[in-house]
Amino acid sequence: MKKIIILLSLLILLPLTATSNPLIPIMKTLFTDVTGTVPDAEEIAHKAELFRQQTGVAPFIVVLPDINNEASLRQNGKAMLAHAASSMSNVKGSVLLLFTTREPRLIMITNGQVESSMDDKHLGLLVENHTLAYLHADLWYQGINNALAVLQAQILKQPTPPLTYYPHPGQQHENDPPGSTTTLGLFAWAVAFIVFAAFFNYTTRLYYALKFAVAMAVANMGYQALCLYIDNSFAITRISPLWAGLIGVCTFIAALLWTSKR
Repeated sequence: MKKIIILLSLLILLPLTATSNPLIPIMKTLFTDVTGTVPDAEEIAHKAELFRQQTGVAPFIVVLPDINNEASLRQNGKAMLAHAASSMSNVKGSVLLLFTTREPRLIMITNGQVESSMDDKHLGLLVENHTLAYLHADLWYQGINNALAVLQAQILKQPTPPLTYYPHPGQQHENDPPGSTTTLGLFAWAVAFIVFAAFFNYTTRLYYALKFAVAMAVANMGYQALCLYIDNSFAITRISPLWAGLIGVCTFIAALLWTSKR
C-alpha cells in the first residue's frame, strides 16, 4: 500500500517539476520580452508580422535575461517552434531569435523550410555579428531590426544589407527644431504675422518687409526657447537659427507680396 502511495505521488509531482521551469516563455505572439528592455514592443511585433508575410517564415523573437540550458534549448527548439507556428496559416517555416540581456548575445534556431545558403550555425553567426554592436550599446530596438533585415535578405537570396540605425517612433522627431512638429507652430506663426502687421507702421515696401522678417525670426527663436523650457530640456545649442532664418525669409516674401496690393 505504501509503495502505491509513493508511486501515485511521483506521478502527480513529476509533471509539475517538468513544467515549473520552462526553457523559454510560451511563444503566443511573434515578440515576447519578459525583461521590458526593448522599447516600442508593438512596432517590433508589427515588423515581425511584415517579415512573416514577405518571407513565409514566422520569426519568434524572445528577450530573456539569460538562458539556463542552451544545449537543451537547441535540442528541443525545433519542436517548440513547430508547436508555436502550428496555429499560423501560410507559414513554411519558423525561426527563433533569442536575445539575452545579462550578457548580450543572440541564439538562433530554425525549423521547417527556412531557405538559406547557410546552415543554422553560420546563419546565426552572420545575424549575430550584425547585431552585437547595437546590443552591447543597449540599442535593442536597432539590434532586433537589423537582425530581421539580415535574416530576411538571406532567406530571399538578397545582398546582406548594411548596418542601419532604425529610430523607434519615440525618436523620429528628436532632432527636429523645438515645436516644429506641432500645429501650435503654424498657429503661432499666423498670430505673430497678424500682430506685427498691426504693430508696424508702413514706410517703404522693402523696409516694411525687412522689419517684418527680422521680427518673425526673433519671435521664432523665442518660441523655440519656450517649447524647450516647457519640455524641461532648454539649451541654447538646441535652438535652431536655420529654422528661424527660414521663417524670416518666408515672412519677407509674404510681406512683399502682401504690401504690393496696398
